[in-house]
Amino acid sequence: MDYEGGVKVEVSLSARMIEVRTGAQVWANSATEMAKVDQRNVPAVVSEMSNAMDRAIVKLLSSFPTSALVSSRQ
Repeated sequence: MDYEGGVKVEVSLSARMIEVRTGAQVWANSATEMAKVDQRNVPAVVSEMSNAMDRAIVKLLSSFPTSALVSSRQ
């Protein structure tokens, strides 16, 4: 997106884990990352969007409780 004369990318993710047997939500989170793109060309935008996506995934999963994995297998 154009932003104050420059180009920035924004990535937003959300996810949730549902216990199939009960329908109860076990976990949910969302994450957004924005980044400035240094060059105004498609490869630079794609590259920065990929980097922002990686950071958003790490942020999204950082709150994932390991107990959710254990309880979902029982």
